[in-house]
Amino acid sequence: TLGGEAYLARKIMRRARKQYDEHIAHWVRAGGLRPRAIADSLSELVHVDFVAQLEAVNCPVLAMNGSKDRFLRHPAVDFLSHAQQGRRETIADAGHMISLDQPELFSQLVADFAGDLDW
Repeated sequence: TLGGEAYLARKIMRRARKQYDEHIAHWVRAGGLRPRAIADSLSELVHVDFVAQLEAVNCPVLAMNGSKDRFLRHPAVDFLSHAQQGRRETIADAGHMISLDQPELFSQLVADFAGDLDW
């Protein structure tokens, strides 16, 4: 419903203001929040078999979760067990948006992962 979307938008914007410095919160707000688009995307994702897709991947996979991630932290362990070559990193003091919460550490872990690949 429109009321529910407005509530979701307000809640996300409040969290952005509390969680991130004003510069980052500004870009979250300026990017525009489309709760209806989020809801539509999630309803489509329900039909995707991510485990089957991950099992078909024939390359190293890096799964990163923030220690404060309320959405996906616990399922990541089981999900990654379906990867042929998987590595899991849990980032302390980070939520779902690791690259905003811990940008330097996020970048370093991605660079380390890429550096370990056998090109």
